[in-house]
Amino acid sequence: MTAQVDYNPGFFLPQAHAWVEQSNVMGTAAAESSALQINGGGVWPFAGAVDAYNKLVPMFSTLCTQGQQQMIAICDALCTAAKQYGATEQQLIQASDGVFH
Repeated sequence: MTAQVDYNPGFFLPQAHAWVEQSNVMGTAAAESSALQINGGGVWPFAGAVDAYNKLVPMFSTLCTQGQQQMIAICDALCTAAKQYGATEQQLIQASDGVFH
């Protein structure tokens, strides 16, 4: 029993485009996250909650940046796969040229 792989040449690049669009969203979230800090939250009943919240803001920014980098890596992998499949397809076309005529 052999595995079969369905290949659709139109699959890779639209997927890569979607990943890069989402990486831009994550990058924007990371860049704008500093505005999430709450200043002047030292009022007694809320001081602990505000301090805890403000400690999470840099973590949010870091995770968004990491997410953006991973999404770009996925996009790069999809683009590489598209190029490799395209090159292989061209090689097969050239190798079989005239064989079926």
